[in-house]
Amino acid sequence: MKKRYILLSAILFLSIASVYALVPPPPANQNIGFYDTDINQLTATTCHNTAPCHGSDDTAIANRHHLLVPGGEWNCQNCHPVDPGAPDGYGVVMERDCIQCHNGTAWSRNPSEVNISRPHHNTTEAQTRQCGNTTGCHGGYVDNYDDGHYIPPYPVSLVTPNATYNVYNATSGRYWGGCWACHQANSSISPIILSNSNTHHNELIKVTGGYSNRGALCTWCHGETPGQPDIVLGIRFCEQCHSVGTIHNIQYNYENNGPLGYGHINNNWDCWGCHAFWDAGVDNIFAGPVVPDLTEMSPNKVIANVPTDLTIRGTNFIQDPYTTTVSIDGVIYAPKTITNSQIIVTAPALSAGVHEIKVVKGEKPSQTSGLIVVPLMEITSAKMGGTTITIEGTGFNSEPDPSFNNLGVFIRHKTKSKTTTFRSNVIFWTDTQIVVSSKGVSTGDPLTVKALYGEVSETITDTTPKPTKPKPK
Repeated sequence: MKKRYILLSAILFLSIASVYALVPPPPANQNIGFYDTDINQLTATTCHNTAPCHGSDDTAIANRHHLLVPGGEWNCQNCHPVDPGAPDGYGVVMERDCIQCHNGTAWSRNPSEVNISRPHHNTTEAQTRQCGNTTGCHGGYVDNYDDGHYIPPYPVSLVTPNATYNVYNATSGRYWGGCWACHQANSSISPIILSNSNTHHNELIKVTGGYSNRGALCTWCHGETPGQPDIVLGIRFCEQCHSVGTIHNIQYNYENNGPLGYGHINNNWDCWGCHAFWDAGVDNIFAGPVVPDLTEMSPNKVIANVPTDLTIRGTNFIQDPYTTTVSIDGVIYAPKTITNSQIIVTAPALSAGVHEIKVVKGEKPSQTSGLIVVPLMEITSAKMGGTTITIEGTGFNSEPDPSFNNLGVFIRHKTKSKTTTFRSNVIFWTDTQIVVSSKGVSTGDPLTVKALYGEVSETITDTTPKPTKPKPK
């Protein structure tokens, strides 16, 4: 009787496994957090759209780079060398593909000036393993290795998830009891999903420490088993950054007990994926807030020193009994309104630069999103007197390089026969005042200043003294 029971159980499991083989994962659904790939697989479009860090349009990316100019880190010609044959009539190179400059090799259009490293994992935070929570880029999805989080002190057992897998089922083609149950490579989609070894090796060895330091880097994840000369991968090493508490709180649409593979403990199937044949239940045994997921923020560019309402979109924003707030440069602000997928919060008057925005629920922060803050640009007057026009205002920054034929002071002059727009000759330029030639200009002509942070327009007025009429006797 006992043998019959075991046989029926085996048949039932194989039947269930064959059904699961038709439902993803693997590979894991790439709905939240960071995509399982590396920068070599990305395009400018995916850099904008798959992460909240950089904004979702070219303007946000451009302003992020423009903010490096006043501080002296770069100058305009580094990224925009003069090229009279450049498309769109700019007269300078306007490269839109992020990977051209951020691939770890010299940029082909200006190799002597632009030879920068790959953009991720070459930071102090990455090199000191400060990967997540409030100090790192990955928010509550990853822990810092030395933050004191819980790592089981007892030896692994049959039900402990493996860094790779415990059991392979040849009938269903599924791996059970470890990360491979969900995190497998897939080259049939774009961007391709890389294996765990590739995502870790490509970034840590090639970027964070480089090949010369790879011996030390290897020991972050690999330890020697006593009596064995080879290097093995143990789950306790993984838990230095991927803690038990963190893993069990990464979810997608947790309120509705979402589909298979959409969270680490979102569905009973997910428990089986990590723990093989052990049914750990659907409840989260590690109490704590589910990590909020920040996917979009608007506007992503605001004016310096002006309080502005920000609309933040994502998921997992509301969960009793936890309070959700917004962190701006580490300072906590209460939302004006909040739903599970949208927050409106008032950002205070901020200085020009890039500011860090996170959604924080309980002690769990989301990924970091960058808020670009640029100086206010306005014209208070544009007065013509004699041979010059004096433009007063603020936020003009420094004079653009004359090679940038789309920047400067542009005047539209209308005669009876035609209307022409031309760039006026600059005589003097500061952040608050510009003086240009008035040649070919009339009072009432529209004038536009196009500078580093945008453009602003005004109508030219006349300051030439008018002749006075003699008073009648």
